[in-house]
Amino acid sequence: MYRDDLLRELADRPEPFSVGGPHELWTDAYVQRQLLASHLDPEVAAASRPHRTIARSVAWIAERFDVGSGRRILDLGCGPGLYANPLAERGANVHGLDLSEVSVAEARRRRTSPRASFEVGDYRHAELPAHDLALLIYGDYGALSPIDRRRLLERVARSIARDGHLLLDLFSEQRYASLREACVVADRLMDGFWAPGSYVGVHQTLLYDEVRVALDRYVIAQPDRVRTVHVWHAHLTVEQARDELARAGFDILEVHGDLTGAPFDPASHEFALVATPS
Repeated sequence: MYRDDLLRELADRPEPFSVGGPHELWTDAYVQRQLLASHLDPEVAAASRPHRTIARSVAWIAERFDVGSGRRILDLGCGPGLYANPLAERGANVHGLDLSEVSVAEARRRRTSPRASFEVGDYRHAELPAHDLALLIYGDYGALSPIDRRRLLERVARSIARDGHLLLDLFSEQRYASLREACVVADRLMDGFWAPGSYVGVHQTLLYDEVRVALDRYVIAQPDRVRTVHVWHAHLTVEQARDELARAGFDILEVHGDLTGAPFDPASHEFALVATPS
């Protein structure tokens, strides 16, 4: 039965965003600690960008949005506060929201300003405080289903100031073009990332060309159970993003190459948007 279930899991090709979601990755107690270690490694870009890039992003965000004036910032998916805490140090009132209890605890531990606050919660459903600037960083937007993207944008639009801004980054169609379907089977896949002790891990990459959605599916077979984690990601063009934001009540003001304010590059694997309520 064990092998039967595993083979059926591997043979299944679910419809985009029909199963799983961010909670599968970010709420497992063991994986949370592994992800936190990646966040805190200054050179690793698995959970956050390299810290030198984050520092440049914080500097650009602070200047672009005049955060020293006490601006209210909502950091959606704040992790261990790598953006929120330094922005609070620069004078912003920052509220971070994240699924990971471990990351939120670390964000609080690293807090150096009373202007920063952190909450454990799912930003798809949690109450959003009033704010002047909302951040959705490291491709989180594309990890959500189209329905969740629309609902989140509408909820942000209801809680943001009339002259406020939404800043987000997305993975592009060029990144999708670089991906290939694959399947890797390994003892203690990813050097024990998924579980303590013995397990066999399978990592499948499935591509859905008609909608430019990629699925990284991880099947973790431990001695006493088999579990699956689905990591979805949509890859959008600037025009697709513009249409989605417009339907939820936002106008795009600026298109950048990334969150450091670099110029937009059509060949890049990512881009960033500054939007405001319509």
